[in-house]
Amino acid sequence: MEHHFIAVRTKGDAAVTAEKAQAEAELDTYFKTLVHPADFHITLLFLGGWDMEKTKQLWKALQNAEAAGGKVKMEGYGWFGSRERPGVCYLDVKEEGPLPALYQCITEEAAKLGFPLPKRPFKPHVTLAKKWAGGNQQLVLPEYVPASEQVVKEIDLLRVHPGKKPSYETLDILELKEAEGKEGNRWHNS
Repeated sequence: MEHHFIAVRTKGDAAVTAEKAQAEAELDTYFKTLVHPADFHITLLFLGGWDMEKTKQLWKALQNAEAAGGKVKMEGYGWFGSRERPGVCYLDVKEEGPLPALYQCITEEAAKLGFPLPKRPFKPHVTLAKKWAGGNQQLVLPEYVPASEQVVKEIDLLRVHPGKKPSYETLDILELKEAEGKEGNRWHNS
């Protein structure tokens, strides 16, 4: 069964910052899996093995949905799980800018098609490493990660290829049009 998700690919200075943060924290000494730099992204909605026809309907609906792009700021490390032995280490993405509205737009359209809404609150982040392998050692992270910004201009529909590096294949891209003085932007299929 194929798995899919909708995300913002991490690009430019933000991708460089993520790669440096991954190396400077020496995450390969703590985790089984380091995310390939070409796979850095901010997940907006993980669709998993949801019906492909409904995934296509969702993607088509998003082409007509009102949504705006803009800047996102990434700064600092974060983790899921215990601080000492987390399951995931990530680059923190501030919950300001366009991401909360993009997430809301995507989840509302998905819910109309019967997709079960996520139970956890939206926490934008760029995963750097996963699957703790550090045994009894405690995760020690650098205190400082330089802040970086990325302008969100598009979202990607991605397919997961487990075991491959890079692991994520872009199936389609929806680019955000510039507002041109209008309130909100429209998606369009490139």
